[in-house]
Amino acid sequence: MSKNKGKVGKVVAMTMNTSNKEKPKDSAISINKNGEIILKIHAKPNAKTTRVIGATVY
Repeated sequence: MSKNKGKVGKVVAMTMNTSNKEKPKDSAISINKNGEIILKIHAKPNAKTTRVIGATVY
């Protein structure tokens, strides 16, 4: 017999509604109300690195 026989796994499900819906945090990648993907890119001229930092919807 296996040592896990008879054990039941735990599944956690969460539904989104107005009471538990959080505002999105300042994320580099997000989706707007229309389902479009928004990507924030912060690029400075002559910079050694370029980072994805924010999104703006136009």
